[in-house]
Amino acid sequence: MPGTFGYADPLFLLLAALALEFYLGRGDWLESLFRRPRRAVMGLAGSLEERLNRRERSAADRCWRGWVVALGLVLMGGFAGWLLALLTRFYPFAWPLELLLLLLVVRQRRTRDQAMAVAAGLEENDLPAARAALSRLAAGDLAPFQAERLPKPAMIPLAMAGLARRLNDSLVTPIFWYVLLGPGGLLLQQVSLLLARLYGGGALNGSEQEAPAGIFAQGALRLCRGLEWVPAQVTALLLLAGVSLLREPAKGEGGRDALWSGAGRRQWPERLLLGLVVAPPWRSSMLRLAIDLFTRAALLQAGLLVLLLLARLVLA
Repeated sequence: MPGTFGYADPLFLLLAALALEFYLGRGDWLESLFRRPRRAVMGLAGSLEERLNRRERSAADRCWRGWVVALGLVLMGGFAGWLLALLTRFYPFAWPLELLLLLLVVRQRRTRDQAMAVAAGLEENDLPAARAALSRLAAGDLAPFQAERLPKPAMIPLAMAGLARRLNDSLVTPIFWYVLLGPGGLLLQQVSLLLARLYGGGALNGSEQEAPAGIFAQGALRLCRGLEWVPAQVTALLLLAGVSLLREPAKGEGGRDALWSGAGRRQWPERLLLGLVVAPPWRSSMLRLAIDLFTRAALLQAGLLVLLLLARLVLA
């Protein structure tokens, strides 16, 4: 049973994963290990979409088929996570597998390093290096080769939006579902996000762009937005708390208005960060301030996890 010989508390594992990722970053071997299950899920999802999303079918037919595929794959991911939890909770010293899963998912040091590379490239007028870093930071949000054509002023808000998305998608949301439902919740969220990016494309970020998979993508998009709605509120509150801790107040206006007017929308944390920090004309110093806010939000979240762990120990 949990608590017996060889068992590790999930909150201990989560804090250990955050500390290791922050100190060591994410090596190439770890990145390649992460790509393999991603490619397997994407290959299966792409094959199902090709077979079930045929243009000769009615819109209603394609819509419910998309829902069935999205629900089926997301539940499969959750089932795999709960099987892993059974192994790590009840088999002595199997917890390194769960720690590895957390290391594969959370992205704080890597996100910060990519944003810093964009800022450094802009400050040194090394636009090719800044564009390359931006394409990595905003992977999944930019069309292929789009970053290569961006002028310098356009890269700053895109980098900041990518920073806020990674804070929400790759840090706050996975941690929220891991704390709530364990590895099963973590993989539910990750598969949902992967499907929404694959089927929805730019539509995932709340833009007017049509989803590449058309109406078939509605199930994946709605599932992803539903799973991220509450964590998005947490992300925004962490950003607001980070602003209150800054020595110099943020220069932007309308941040708190964005907090309420953007509620429930997928791009809401990005709009909030832009509203809190900046107003055109864009300057690279604004990106540095956004990176500082990202770091503070990550540290605040880690502090909340420590408090949660202490409360569990006291109440146990």
